[in-house]
Amino acid sequence: MLRPSDCVKQELEQLHQARLKLSTGSPVSVWPRHRLCMQLVQIPVGVVNGSVPSNGSVFAFHLSRLAVRLYAALAQLLYEGTVYELEIPLYFTEVAERTLDSVIGCLTQDVGNRFPHGLKPDRVRNALLEQVLALQLGFLAFRRLLALFFVYYTLDNCELSDAVYESCQFETERRLPAAARVNMARRHCTQFAHAFQCATGSPMAAGEVCRVLR
Repeated sequence: MLRPSDCVKQELEQLHQARLKLSTGSPVSVWPRHRLCMQLVQIPVGVVNGSVPSNGSVFAFHLSRLAVRLYAALAQLLYEGTVYELEIPLYFTEVAERTLDSVIGCLTQDVGNRFPHGLKPDRVRNALLEQVLALQLGFLAFRRLLALFFVYYTLDNCELSDAVYESCQFETERRLPAAARVNMARRHCTQFAHAFQCATGSPMAAGEVCRVLR
């Protein structure tokens, strides 16, 4: 039986060997991008590193980096009205639509005044859903070294920025400010609260967790 880390290692090797479609994106970028007009999810070589060993803390760091960023790009497929529907129609049942609206509404309500620089909840709702969902899917892909996974996720999002840069990143790339990518996503991850013993309702554990995975 393959260990979870071995399975993920095989997937990384396949990604490393696969031929990617040409795109206008930079190959040394470290952010996967969902490109609707080109009907592809671009995975730049800057975010994939097939030489990382499949054991130890280095692998935990790499997975927290690659998996979360990749899932955040893929999460955009949740929304209707994309070019993918031209070939494979994407239909939500009424129950699924209500569930999606409920989750987004829950996250939007939790935002409050946590976002700087005048970012309003109704503008960040989808980007926030993508980040919360990506963190939890990334965690599920690698269940060991729990504390390290979340520490490395935080380190991966450390950056020197200011209000102008953060505003530009959101307007051009729809990328949340680093503090929001980390803190807002972790607030709704019960595994993080358990790993670091965060009390419900504390700054890093939402009083009402918005469950994006069921």
